[in-house]
Parts: sequence; C-alpha cells; structure tokens
Amino acid sequence: MKTFYVATLARYVLVDAADEAEAASLGQDALHALYADLRAKHGRDIPIEIRTVRLATDDEIDLWQFHQRMLREETVSRLTAGDRIRLVRMADDPDPIPVGQRGTVVGIHPHGDWTQVDVDWDNGRSLMLSVPPDEIEIETEANR
Repeated sequence: MKTFYVATLARYVLVDAADEAEAASLGQDALHALYADLRAKHGRDIPIEIRTVRLATDDEIDLWQFHQRMLREETVSRLTAGDRIRLVRMADDPDPIPVGQRGTVVGIHPHGDWTQVDVDWDNGRSLMLSVPPDEIEIETEANR
C-alpha cells in the first residue's frame, strides 16, 4: 500500500491504496464525505471532479496526520454527554461497532493522552470508545 494525494481544484484527501485507480476510487468516496458541508449549504449534490491523483510526499503525509490529530482533539474537547455521534473508525475491538453506526454519548472520561467515551449505540449495544485510536464525528444538521 502507498499513500496517494487525491484532489479537486479546492480540496484534497490522502488515501492508502495499491495503485492510482484504487486511489481515485477511494478518493472519490473520501471527497464526497468532505464536501458534505457544501451539499448541506446549497441543498443539492455537488459534482466532484478529481483533478490530481499522485503519490503523496512525506511532507503532505506529515501535515495530513497533524491535521487529523488536531481534528480529533477538537472533536473530543467539544464532546458533551447527550451528544449524538457517528463512528468513523474503531481500531481494536474483537466485536466492533460497525462504522457509520450512530449513538448517544453518556459519559466522557479523560485519561491524559486518550479519552474514554461511553456510548449507547442505536443498535442497542453499550460500548465505550477509546479516542484515539477510535474516531468519531459529532452529528450536526449538516452531516446527518
């Protein structure tokens, strides 16, 4: 697997893929999620035209990782009991919650470099997250 830079004229994502064709496909999906704010703002679909697919540089990868870490920290710092969340990624669980599952936060417990987030999931399960490495998105009107 290699890390590819996939971009429109205005936005970009990094994806891990075997080749450029797979990167373009994965990038299309990732960019679609990234453009959710514009779809909500304009009330219609936004065409996504990929202009660039190439291997990412080490500097781009470092910047992307930094940006993703800052987004995770910001999300956790804004989180409160009662918030609705959507699971983006669950790292290491023998019986994981499916990605995309929604739930309600019932408790938040910071532990230095990570935060335990207790969640009542809409599928009836109660399972805590460890953020990081687990990743969530706080639901807003724009991303429901």
